[in-house]
Amino acid sequence: ALARRAACMSEARTAVAIVGAGPVGVTIANLLGTYGVDTVVIDRSTEILEYPRAVGMDDEALRVFQAAGLADDLLDDMIQNVSLKLFDARGRCFADIRPQTREFGWWRRNIFMQQLAEKTLRAGLERFPHVKVRLGDEVVAHDAHQHGHALIGNHARSHVVAHRKDRPRADRQIRFGQKFAKDERSKRCARR
Repeated sequence: ALARRAACMSEARTAVAIVGAGPVGVTIANLLGTYGVDTVVIDRSTEILEYPRAVGMDDEALRVFQAAGLADDLLDDMIQNVSLKLFDARGRCFADIRPQTREFGWWRRNIFMQQLAEKTLRAGLERFPHVKVRLGDEVVAHDAHQHGHALIGNHARSHVVAHRKDRPRADRQIRFGQKFAKDERSKRCARR
C-alpha cells in the first residue's frame, strides 16, 4: 500500500532523512552538510517557536557547532562565561557553579536564546546545496524494506527517497543503508 501511495507522489532522493528541524536535527544536518552528505530535513512546523526551551550551552556543545562551522555565528547572540546558582524549593543554594577555565577553547557555561540559535542553525544550512529543508510536512508513515526505508508525508510533495549507491531502486522509498534498516527493525521488535 505504501508503494502504491508513493507512485503518485513526487520524490527526492537523498542519503539521509532527518525528521525534525529543531536544534538537534538542524545541527546534524549542518554536520552532514559539512561532510558533503545529501540530506533532507522534514518538519511539520513552518516556524521556529519564538520562546526559549533551553537557555544554557556548555563548551562541548560549542565544539560541535565549531565542527559545523557555526560557533562564531552563534556567539553573536550568546553571553559567555556565566556563573550559575541553583536553589531548592526552600530557597537554599545547592550548587554554585563558577567555571573559570577554557581548557578546550570555549567557556564552560554560556547563556543563549534558543530561538535565535535555531535561526542561525537553519541559516547555516543555506551553505549546502545538497541539504534540503521541507517545512510544513509531517511524516505520517514509515516502512522498512531490504534496501532501506520509506517516509511518507502528509503532502504529495513530501515523499523522500534515500538510497545506497550500491542498491538498485525498487520503488519510491527512502533508502538508508542495510545496517540502519536492521537496527530499526530490532528497535521495533524490542518495543513489542
